[in-house]
Amino acid sequence: MTVTLKFKPEVEAGLLAQAQARGMSVEEYVLPVVEGTVFPAIKDRLSAEERAAAFEAWSARHRPILA
Repeated sequence: MTVTLKFKPEVEAGLLAQAQARGMSVEEYVLPVVEGTVFPAIKDRLSAEERAAAFEAWSARHRPILA
């Protein structure tokens, strides 16, 4: 699914800066926030195996932060 969000310019600039500081795209940076609002709502309906698979899929999309 594709969703288009319209942010105020200062919010967009802040998201871009935070994402770039972590070597991520804005989508990569924002997606975990959105998923974090969905997964708690469905976690009680998932088996342990499904939760583990969801976590592994989530973690595979993140790059390590290099300091």
